[in-house]
Amino acid sequence: MNENNTLIDSTVQSNGTEKYKKTFKNCDNGNRREFTNNRVMNLRQIHIQSVAEVWSETEEIENFIKNAKCDPAFTGEKEGQDYKYINPVKWLNDQGKDSNNSYWTKMVVKLGPKDPTKKVIHSLDDDLDNPYYFWYEGVSPFFNISNGNYMLQPYLNNRIVIKVPSRPRFRSNASINSSIAIAAYFAASPSLFGKRNETQENKIYSGSGGSTVGHLDLMEETFGINSNLFIKLEERYTSKFTFNKFKQSLSNVLTPLGPEKNKQPSFDLADSPALYNSFAAALQSLVALMWSSDEIYEAIITKPEDLKKEFNGGSTIQLMNELLGYEYPFSLDLIIMEDKDVAFHLDPVVDVVGLDKPEKNCWLWKYDEKVCEELEANSSEADGCAIKLDKYYLHPQIPLQTLQLVIPMKPRDNSIAPVALTRYNVDSSGYPFSC
Repeated sequence: MNENNTLIDSTVQSNGTEKYKKTFKNCDNGNRREFTNNRVMNLRQIHIQSVAEVWSETEEIENFIKNAKCDPAFTGEKEGQDYKYINPVKWLNDQGKDSNNSYWTKMVVKLGPKDPTKKVIHSLDDDLDNPYYFWYEGVSPFFNISNGNYMLQPYLNNRIVIKVPSRPRFRSNASINSSIAIAAYFAASPSLFGKRNETQENKIYSGSGGSTVGHLDLMEETFGINSNLFIKLEERYTSKFTFNKFKQSLSNVLTPLGPEKNKQPSFDLADSPALYNSFAAALQSLVALMWSSDEIYEAIITKPEDLKKEFNGGSTIQLMNELLGYEYPFSLDLIIMEDKDVAFHLDPVVDVVGLDKPEKNCWLWKYDEKVCEELEANSSEADGCAIKLDKYYLHPQIPLQTLQLVIPMKPRDNSIAPVALTRYNVDSSGYPFSC
């Protein structure tokens, strides 16, 4: 095989579990590199490797779930869920075990708690309760050994969250200036999963130690692939899965059927740039329509407090289809939220970070004191600030796109794990990051 290609390295651990992970030749000192020129394919590669890595550590994860306990006075009515509030790195070290070799423990810390701006809190008050976000208790993709396919409910457990700007308000020439604003938005957001700008980097929340990009940077570093994306990636582990839950999700159909799926594997990896460019064009058309009507805007936008409630997956997708006639091609639910940190500027702005001349007719990001205080100081900046207060940025400093994925269930039979992982990767043209 060519030195630049990946190799599958299957090693057998002492517990008999086969560990499937990709290793790379010529990754100089472990530096990240682009596996292909396609950013989405790079993201897919590290996602599949991440799934394989977590599968190889399932025994250790389940042992942690079973044995990690808090102080009895701390558990209250949530006894049996202590593990969700315990830092696994510290717990393993306290048990005399080396946590440095455990990928999943680093994932837990990188993702941080449900609200990464605050520390982990165990509370009987749901509004205050803040467990580690890694743990997921809903339905996950389940491998059906009888037909060799993964079973899942579209839009139920995987989603993409996208923030878009609200309609700019102008004192005069509203229609003309709105056209300038929408054209500038198209230029600033040409595609889904756009290329990372050199000014965009991971930042850490001071309250929890969680990362603004989730564990994307951990994946890139671990597997030696640079996705070259500026998104937040959140992979979650199903800790309380039962087949009855899966059956219930199928009998109580709360979501649309999703993209049509072939009964046989399609081997359509759905990674054509045209697919994502088409979605970006549909999203741009939707934003333009949202700006034309406050009623449509309110119907499309999901508010932060709404995410805490139960709501039907696929509702935004249905609205998009009814308003635009657009056939959404993915199995991920779509959530659209308002970007409160960006504004359109017709007049020249001088305080733009990194620019030596005023900028006009553009979207600029400016972060308030609360956001700046939530982030750890950046030692690479002269003033120590992760984000400069009262300064403008030409590019967002916190990702506007979040990809939330539930790690598929590992088959009980380790011998079919490679087959299951492969089928998860090729089963559907509606993939792109679920089966």
